[in-house]
Amino acid sequence: WDHALLHKKVLAILRHCLQLGDEEITELTLSAWNCFIHSVELETLGPLLGQIVVTLSPFADHHSATVSKIFDFLIIQNKEVLGSFFDEIYFMPDVPSLACINTELRKHSHTSKSLHQQL
Repeated sequence: WDHALLHKKVLAILRHCLQLGDEEITELTLSAWNCFIHSVELETLGPLLGQIVVTLSPFADHHSATVSKIFDFLIIQNKEVLGSFFDEIYFMPDVPSLACINTELRKHSHTSKSLHQQL
């Protein structure tokens, strides 16, 4: 099995399910996202991080508990492994449940800019 191909297919299915518009399906799909994120090797998630954030961000307001749990896992708990991919995150909703995530991304952005200026 080509794991990268399998991951892309799973992501496509999860994205499609989020577009169905049914609240119950959305909640179940977000739970499936959480399971997927926790079951894939972190190194594999890095290149997908921007895509994951873009897909899940629209649900941060109405499904804040699940989405913030996913983002916390990716951005706070695993910043050492995934931090090099934070520059691919162009937008994070400014909602209370994501305040810590936004703070961490701002810290990373300032650190990253400082390093570029030193070079």
